[in-house]
Amino acid sequence: MITRLLNVYKNGGTCIFVFYWVYYSAMAPFSSFLTVYYSDCGLSSSQIGVLSAIGPVITVIGQFFWGNVADKARYKNYVLITLAAITAVMVYCYSLGITYSYFLIITCFYTFFQCSIQNIGDAISLAHAERTGKSYALMRLGGSIGYAIMALISGFIIAGKTRLIFPLSITMFLTLAVAIALMPLIKGGRNKNEDGKKANYLTLFKNRSLVVILFFNFLVYAPYFFYAIFIGVRMREVGATNQMIGLANFLAAFCEIPFLFLADRLLQKYGFKPLLLIAGSTMALRLFLSGIIESAWILVFIHMLHGTGHIIASYCTSRYINTTVPNELKASGQTLLGMVTYGLAKMIASLLGGYAVDWIGILSFSPPVMSPLFITLPTSELSPLLALSDLQAKSAGNILSASMVIRNLRQSFITF
Repeated sequence: MITRLLNVYKNGGTCIFVFYWVYYSAMAPFSSFLTVYYSDCGLSSSQIGVLSAIGPVITVIGQFFWGNVADKARYKNYVLITLAAITAVMVYCYSLGITYSYFLIITCFYTFFQCSIQNIGDAISLAHAERTGKSYALMRLGGSIGYAIMALISGFIIAGKTRLIFPLSITMFLTLAVAIALMPLIKGGRNKNEDGKKANYLTLFKNRSLVVILFFNFLVYAPYFFYAIFIGVRMREVGATNQMIGLANFLAAFCEIPFLFLADRLLQKYGFKPLLLIAGSTMALRLFLSGIIESAWILVFIHMLHGTGHIIASYCTSRYINTTVPNELKASGQTLLGMVTYGLAKMIASLLGGYAVDWIGILSFSPPVMSPLFITLPTSELSPLLALSDLQAKSAGNILSASMVIRNLRQSFITF
């Protein structure tokens, strides 16, 4: 195992490992405590929901724009380092205001520059892994370790001073820009595809298999982001401290590590089908349990389900897109995934979630009352069935038709 790790981290692998470590270290305090900071500033749940939804709207625009820029740039790394540096400035701007209207404006600017960092980074990492034969999973491991450590530390550093998320994140984003400068260079310069035709972004939508995978992500991540956005507020409601929220996020990230160590072997042995099914089912179960449990400590440990949910879905969909998208559209393919996942799905979760919390009081339901979160269970379960049918068809040399998608969708609704 040690020899395998050392081999992966040679020739640029270490720099990519550090990139993920620093990026997720930057996002840990910011993503974990931003909604808590909003709450401390006196914002209502519906206002928090709107702020959380504005980001995904801008993400749709930003992912499309920066994916194209990265594919056309001389080197994708140059775009990535620019995004990291400007994001640090935007985080600083966040700290200058406390009003709802100010947060609306700054969220737009912050999201436009930050939203594509992970996906362009994935495109660079996957290209390097493909070029050198290294394990993408073991390089991505840096993100899980970095997030776990920073989530735990930040909970104690911040304690009752939520504003400390800003200097922490600013420092990490500036460090990220330095880490990107040391990464192996990956060329962009999109010109023509293998058939000699000019590469076009719309080519991605002609791949029906890819479209179904994107549909999978939308259905899984809409309920997941409802959980991610409001779990901090939920835990505060049942008596959790910032330290407990930090511990919960540490456990979530730490539980990703075993999968990433085994990811390549599991994917080679079982394929996408069972892994995606496990991911969708676990994410649905995690959301449902969080809606009916009133113990802060149990909610902390429920975060451990993250290790068989989000990380599997994220890893498998990124790998799948990298294997099906033409070389000249690699960055665009990854940012399209981000557009659907962190844009459309998160927007729906934010808007509907925020108003549902204010209107119905989902997060205040006691255990004897059937939580409306249960509605999301079949939604999350549905998506793997759709995507898996397509993956199975593709492995047999076929492409899933639109009629098959509709038929699977209808049968899945009947099942539930």
